[in-house]
Amino acid sequence: MKIVKIGTLILAMMTSFAGHAGLILRDGGLIYDQEQNLTWLMDANLAKTSAWAGDNLGAGARPNGNGQLNWDAANRWAQHLNISGFNEWRLPSLSVTDTNNSGFQDCDFALNGGTDCGTNVLVENSELAFLFYQQLSNDSICDPLSSGVYSCVAPAQRDGFNSNFIDALTGEESGFDNFLASGYWLNQEYALDTSRAWAFTTNSGAQSLLNKEQYRFAIAVHEGDIASVNTTRFANTMRVPETHTSMLFGLALAGLMLRGQRQRR
Repeated sequence: MKIVKIGTLILAMMTSFAGHAGLILRDGGLIYDQEQNLTWLMDANLAKTSAWAGDNLGAGARPNGNGQLNWDAANRWAQHLNISGFNEWRLPSLSVTDTNNSGFQDCDFALNGGTDCGTNVLVENSELAFLFYQQLSNDSICDPLSSGVYSCVAPAQRDGFNSNFIDALTGEESGFDNFLASGYWLNQEYALDTSRAWAFTTNSGAQSLLNKEQYRFAIAVHEGDIASVNTTRFANTMRVPETHTSMLFGLALAGLMLRGQRQRR
């Protein structure tokens, strides 16, 4: 029975080395989001740096000098992307919920969280908010515990926008490129006024409504894990847990032998 308990403990220790669901750098400038089962473009401002068929996307479809687009153009840009043969790209989604029971998918504004509009928003409803708060461990400009619905109290300590992460597969630090502390379009227009659409702001952690004609940045996302892992990189990574496993079993066996010797004395 004691040996079984020790074996259970060893198994628990071994699983702690298996990593956690997070972000994984893939080949081809892609980042896989395990928890949301999404693939993000590593370049969060590809609209500025890439050669793409703006002439075929309609009037006003080209980004400005900073890479920003209006909402319609941002959607068309994402939908026309073809990265490594994958062409079902889109802007990050938002599923608006009726948190104030108004009967409408409106902006139930709050700075202390619990809604889709404001700061500290419901991350399970917004892909970009989930990436910002959960995967990249950013804080909003309003402390969720100290702030009120309409009053913002800044956190005691808050760093600037972070776009780096620890790769969930390798344990190495990685990050997005050109992910700016600014506003990014979401793919959801406002149900009560279709001249406006939702956006997320990475320098504040706020999710809000903007006129569609305003210019904001665009980051594209694709469903699923579309890129294969580099074989060499994967093989090198997989050797690490084996080393830990051998060490754990060695220590466990040594402990069992020592315990047996003491009991025989």
